[in-house]
This record gives sequence, C-alpha cells and structure tokens, in this order.
Amino acid sequence: MLRGRTKYLHTFALIWLAIVLPLSLSAAENYVTTKAKSGDGISIILNRFFLPVNKTNILLFKQLNKNKFNKRGGLLKGYRYALPIIKIKYRKTGFSASLATVPKSNIKAIKQFNAKVEKANYKLNYKSDGKIWLPMELSNRKAMNKLKSKILKKKRPTKLTEPLFGKKYEKAKIINRKLDGCVFYLISGHGGPDPGAIGHKNGNELHEDEYGYDIILRLARNLMSNGAKVYIIVQDSTDGIRDELYLKNSSNEYYYGGDTISHRQKVRLAKRAEIINKLSKQKPTNKQYSIIIHVDSRHTNKRIDIFFYYQDGNKKSKSMAKTMEQTIKKKYEQNQPGRGYEGKVITRNLYMLRNLKNPTVYIELGNIQNARDQIRLLAPNNRQAIANWLRDGIINELKKKK
Repeated sequence: MLRGRTKYLHTFALIWLAIVLPLSLSAAENYVTTKAKSGDGISIILNRFFLPVNKTNILLFKQLNKNKFNKRGGLLKGYRYALPIIKIKYRKTGFSASLATVPKSNIKAIKQFNAKVEKANYKLNYKSDGKIWLPMELSNRKAMNKLKSKILKKKRPTKLTEPLFGKKYEKAKIINRKLDGCVFYLISGHGGPDPGAIGHKNGNELHEDEYGYDIILRLARNLMSNGAKVYIIVQDSTDGIRDELYLKNSSNEYYYGGDTISHRQKVRLAKRAEIINKLSKQKPTNKQYSIIIHVDSRHTNKRIDIFFYYQDGNKKSKSMAKTMEQTIKKKYEQNQPGRGYEGKVITRNLYMLRNLKNPTVYIELGNIQNARDQIRLLAPNNRQAIANWLRDGIINELKKKK
C-alpha cells in the first residue's frame, strides 16, 4: 500500500477511478507498487514490469511519485514507487466483463500483459488473487488522453531562462510548440584563440567569431521560444546577446561541457564533431539538426549574400538548406523589394559537413571586408532579423515533414 501520497495525487487517482473504473477501492490501494533497488531508474523499472519506456509512461510514473526523487531526478533506494498499473477486481462474469470501460481492441494486450507478470511471479493468476493488472496506457482512451493533456500541460514550462543570453535577454517566453521534439546543435565558427576573419570599420576590428556567436545566441533563443531543445556548442559566459554595433573582441570562448578551445584547427573541428555526435546518440529522435554559422572574408569590393552548404548525399541536409535559402529570399523580397538576392545552396567538402552524423547546414553570412555586407552584421536589428529569418526557414522545412 502506498503511504504519504500527496493531496493532489489522491484527488487525481479518485478522478481517474470515477472516469475509468467501476470500483470503490481507495486510491492508495489501487496502484501496483515496487521497491527501488540499487541502480534502478525509471526506464529499468518500467522494463522490469513489461511496460513500454515512452513519454506517457515516464510522465505518469513521475506524476504518481512526486517528491520521491533525489536532486538529480534519480530514484531513492528502498523507497516504494507506484507504477502506472491499476489493480482491477476480477469478476466471475469473465476477463472482458471485468474491463467493461476498456476498448475491446486492448483486451488481448491486457491479457498478455497479465500472463507476463504472472509468469515473472509478480502476482498470482487473476482468477486466484482476484486482481487484473491494467496498464494505464491501455485503459479508457478518452480518459487517458485527458490525463496526458493534463500532465503535459502541467509539466511544460511557459518561460525559459538561459544565462548565456545575458541579463537583458536571459528570460524569454515559450510562445508556441512548433519545434516540440526537435533538437538543434548550434555552432558559431572559430572562437577562443582563433577570431576567424577580421574586418575593419571606423578604426574598429570586426572579428568573425564575435558576430557569428551573437547571431547564434539570437537563433538559439528563437528556437527555444518555439519549444526546441538547443545545445550551444561554442560558448562565452561573459558576452550574452549584445546590441552594440562594434562587438568587443575576446578569446574567452569554450566548448559546451567546459573544455578549452585548441590553437590547432583540426583539433578544434574534431572536438566540435565529437561533442555533437555524442550528444546526438543520447537523443533518440529523427528531428536533430546542426547549424553552423560563419562570416566569409573576401576582397573589399566583393559583396555576397547569405549562402548555404549542405552535406553531400544527405537529403535532409540539402532540403533544410534549400528551404532556409528560399525563406531568406522571400524575406528580402518582402522587406527590400527590388534588391535582388543571389544566395546559393551548394555542397562542399568541409570537415564538419563530412564528420557530423546528423543533418547539418553550414551558413556564410556575408563578406566581413565589404562595407555593405558589414551593415548586415553591425546593426543589432539586422543580426536579429537574420536569426528570425533562419528560424522561419527551419520551421518552414519541418512543417513539410509532418
């Protein structure tokens, strides 16, 4: 029997019973429970009891066992945990009749589930102990959808805080969930001992890594505000999003995780690929993308538009690059009619494009030596516009995948 159940959980269980089950048992008596062993986690326990390890069961488990986790969210050895399995009274009229409110299409799966837990000696046969174990996922569909909606609504934050964005921008609202389930790895070029390309304007040095990083932060904030999970691979805790024309140059950048940035280019690139590929393996989703931002350096009279490189042979990379480029083109047509746009989408044999496992788009924002391209980088409103347009391109691409 579960003890010390919170008032909320007790109320939640009673509502569940009223909707789903023809029972008069108390909420505390109605859940299957288990004691956590050393090394146990939610996934291990769900697997042990033949429950799918999915978002629904994980959320249910957490909701049923609020305040029973350590500071890192782990289980406490020796504590008793409720499982998302309800005990139903077996009626002599038969197995199906005992589950009158459950969709008929689920009866077979419930019977198979009970056979597994009985074979594993977790319980006696339902005819002997008078109990059927009902996984909550297989219960009344309408009630389950209502429950999931309630839990998801409760769990999802409406605001975000990211100190890397700086004091002025660290807090933001999550305005929608268009990018729910998407993971992005954002990389600004160079950093640390390598400033990248250097331009000059009114006696000021313009460093590629500073302007690329500012736009990466703005893009990260945009994506997170649309529900995405974002990893910023090159970081600088002292900068934040800056609204100055001339961004102060520094070599304070480091990698996600805290490692320093090497002087050697090949080592730098290999480390970035290693970090992203390792993180990608931990995120089992097919909606993962890497976005790399650089600023080009050419002769001062050479003006270039934003252009995109994609991974050779990677359809998702190519499609994302094309959609982002098309979105930028439309934005220019809307905001600067008659300007024209000559951005390109091509593949290129670059280290990061070759070595990143997830679909990657490599973006060049302009020529840091050209006075007209410099306007695109110097004005904070223009940097924000670029970040907004890149976000819109990403959303437009992912809309097509639904």
